[in-house]
Amino acid sequence: MRSALGRNFLAHLPRSLTGGMLDQELKEERSRETRVDDAPTTKAEVEEMMDTIRRDGISRCRDALLPNFTSLSAPIFDQAGLMIAAITMMGPIGILDDDLKGPTATALIAHARALSATAGWQPN
Repeated sequence: MRSALGRNFLAHLPRSLTGGMLDQELKEERSRETRVDDAPTTKAEVEEMMDTIRRDGISRCRDALLPNFTSLSAPIFDQAGLMIAAITMMGPIGILDDDLKGPTATALIAHARALSATAGWQPN
């Protein structure tokens, strides 16, 4: 939950694959002295975050892996609709435009969807 890529996989992989790790990360997140502003600490917050990621087609994580850095990640799907990879970018907060509706995110989503299409993915 402390990376845009990890959040993307969490939102798109089956809970049978992510459930144990999610429980462990929630436990760790609640016990940390330093908090990531947008890191969920409850399963309800996780569900809300995953719904947003699936709706927007992109995930974001700020100030987690590296201080003052942000990251965006757009999923790549195969012909069965399973997430198989992602395009992820990271940069300094204030330098990398991480607005989820901005031009950087829009381009990232478009490229991920184009790669998905080459893998046989077709949106619903």
